[in-house]
Amino acid sequence: MELIGSVSSKVLKKTSDYREMRLLSNFSWFNRIQGSVEIIDAARYLEEKLVELSKDNLEVEVLKFGGSTVPEWIGAPTGWIHRRTWVKVGQVELSSTSHPTLPVAHSPPSDGKVNGKAVLIGDWKKREEYEKAKGKVVVSSGNPYIVYRLAMESGALAVLLYSDDLPPQAVPYKSLFINREEATKFDIPAASIPNYLVKGIDGKEVSLFLDSDLKKDPGFPYIVAWIGDRNSKGPAVIAHMCHPSPGANDNGSGTISTVESALVLSELIESGELRSPDKTIRFFLFPEYTGSSVVLQRYSGLVTETINLDMVGGRPGGENGPLRLVGSSVSIPSRSAASLYYSLTAASKIMNFGGFSLVGYEGGSDHDVSISYGIPSAMLNQWPDKVYHSDLDDVDRISREMLKLSSSSASISLYELSSLEGINEEVKSYYRELLKEIVYDHASRGEMASAKLALSLLAERFGIESSQPPSEWKVEGEETIKSNYPMIGSLNFVARKDLDVALSLARIVDGGISMSAYLRELFFLSNSSIKDLYSLIVAEYGERQVKWEDFTNVIKLLSGVGIIEVG
Repeated sequence: MELIGSVSSKVLKKTSDYREMRLLSNFSWFNRIQGSVEIIDAARYLEEKLVELSKDNLEVEVLKFGGSTVPEWIGAPTGWIHRRTWVKVGQVELSSTSHPTLPVAHSPPSDGKVNGKAVLIGDWKKREEYEKAKGKVVVSSGNPYIVYRLAMESGALAVLLYSDDLPPQAVPYKSLFINREEATKFDIPAASIPNYLVKGIDGKEVSLFLDSDLKKDPGFPYIVAWIGDRNSKGPAVIAHMCHPSPGANDNGSGTISTVESALVLSELIESGELRSPDKTIRFFLFPEYTGSSVVLQRYSGLVTETINLDMVGGRPGGENGPLRLVGSSVSIPSRSAASLYYSLTAASKIMNFGGFSLVGYEGGSDHDVSISYGIPSAMLNQWPDKVYHSDLDDVDRISREMLKLSSSSASISLYELSSLEGINEEVKSYYRELLKEIVYDHASRGEMASAKLALSLLAERFGIESSQPPSEWKVEGEETIKSNYPMIGSLNFVARKDLDVALSLARIVDGGISMSAYLRELFFLSNSSIKDLYSLIVAEYGERQVKWEDFTNVIKLLSGVGIIEVG
């Protein structure tokens, strides 16, 4: 705490929200689709600015890896070149010139204009829904990859995807993430449409033109910058730099906050305002999941903790959610979460910021991959975001205050993590605060068994004072769960093994907490008995989120395709 206090004012004084906004405005021009050439151009732009604006003590490299080096459980998309897309629904015509998210990323070309009647899929998880799709254009809000597979197998002409929860005019960002082998077989185009067009679309005439090429990937870029000995251990800030233009909050904000953190710490350490840290400080920028699965594996022996910055710049208030500090998995308690908590608290007080939310582990970004490799991680994230994954995620929504708060908090925390060792009383104090939030949440919903389990099982995991498990809590299952993969990146991975299993799993896992519980924590906490796993995950998320029947069905489905083993 003393170190954080002495560093905070220095970091905030050097952090330039003006510089961050200028860099973000330029960065948001790049259409940063994974597998495209333009994401390489975006990486080179960031390298140029890091070299130009930093002091001599910041080393910077831009490197590339091939899709074949990405682990199976993440999967790398095919290389993809997009030129132009337009879609016409009734009298409404949309173009990729105005809506860069109109083409579904990695979609095959249309090979000319496609005309057909739209067929609206009711429940995308039911195969029978697609029996009416032959010779038509499928319209759905479901998982892009799975909907595409089912539509193609049913003889559909094309696919139009939409999102229910976006503003009516927003064109969503969707991605197929088809791999190179699939790119030789998949041959119908896919585009996105705003949800206001969906009402009455069934049976309506639609047209689509999509000009793209599916190619061998041009390489996936990543940036590593560091202060200190490149071969020594230390903490890192990470952020994904992908997603289509504009992608200002997701994740231009996290990318530029990482860049600003590197520039500020470089200047403060070079000038002697901060002493040289005991450990090496690193900054990683990469494509989401694809990049982190390769890069963090390569650096797993050197990176001690990570701080993930993902969607940290949106204007607070209105329909946007609060800034949240998302903790690490209960499988691996984290000093980074505790350090970030106190750093964010200090920066908030200096800036008169109204506060942030403290939440337990939730998945959905690169901190997942860090944890899967045994590297503790915490995330700064603003949620919900009303225009998440859409063409409305532009720089006019970004708050300079949020950028400065996020980047400075990461800088303070990163420097603290590079200068101290071990579990100290401040870390335990953070976990007491986190446990209080979890227990209050369970109790407020009337889930007293979950609250009592948290006070017992989570407290023990966090290394703080714990109580005995509730005597009334009885579950069975002595068999041990063993995972054959670090985690599941997406349902696409399961679908490639067995499409029907993926559909069954999709009926249980609806995103959000269920993805975190069933496809993340279950894997992170494996090599435990079924009953211990279930009890611990219920303590973390509550019985409303983790139901015994769903939990055991997920285990049955995953073991049936060899993703986990039960014995």
